[in-house]
Amino acid sequence: MWEVLFTDKCEKEIKKHIKEAQISEDDMRVIGIWIKQVKKNGPESLRISGQKSIWNDHDLDRKWSGHRACNYSYQGRIIYKVEGNKIKVIVVKITPNHDYS
Repeated sequence: MWEVLFTDKCEKEIKKHIKEAQISEDDMRVIGIWIKQVKKNGPESLRISGQKSIWNDHDLDRKWSGHRACNYSYQGRIIYKVEGNKIKVIVVKITPNHDYS
């Protein structure tokens, strides 16, 4: 079983995005499905070899080197990294507008 943790900063940003109606209840349901999938099957399950996954999981570079991103909506992204001998997934940012800054 994998552990999915959120940074304090990410949790504050999520609350702000919800309050400002930038992340909807439907978005939160999809994010919840993402969390359940990662907890049960690990982050490798987000990538399907030779096929395009619904999550569009991919490596990031430059400032975000060492992190990965998944889609939870057309514009929304979950930015995360795997830590601790592949037993922890740390979600560092959830953005409603494909903004990696």
